[in-house]
Amino acid sequence: MGADEAGLTRSQRARLDELAARLVLGYGFYPEDAVSTAAELVAEGVDVDGLVQLASQPADVNTLDSQEVEILFRSTLAEVGLQPPSRETAGWTLARPIATALVEGEIPPGTGAHRLWSLSRDCGHPAELLEMLQLHDEWESSVGSDRAAIEAEIVAFAPEVIAAADRRA
Repeated sequence: MGADEAGLTRSQRARLDELAARLVLGYGFYPEDAVSTAAELVAEGVDVDGLVQLASQPADVNTLDSQEVEILFRSTLAEVGLQPPSRETAGWTLARPIATALVEGEIPPGTGAHRLWSLSRDCGHPAELLEMLQLHDEWESSVGSDRAAIEAEIVAFAPEVIAAADRRA
């Protein structure tokens, strides 16, 4: 994994991109996650003032100032040459790891299909996520061997979502 112009590896950039996507979409951005990610990146040798400031925030969720963390996080993004993504890009940024988790068997097919469908509006109602909605609807009304067949279809279709995310994010 090569480093980009800010000295971030692809993996490090992906972690910041995912946090930025969660911030833009307004769900799943937890200040403690931003602080923890910043601490991990600093421990990995990323020497950026904003990350150090973010990593030095209190570890106790009850004492964290969420507004200050958000301001520091946005400042850190700018410092490393990233900017908050558009809503559509943010949706695809979150869709990719969900689809990957489906392929790798890390989440149940019905759960993954539902999570992907929930990002449909953010992603601009693309055909790939509408297909997941249809598969999820079929999954909800199925039982036994029919459900297993639908689950297999969901997993088999997940690479299409990954490919779409790669084209759009």
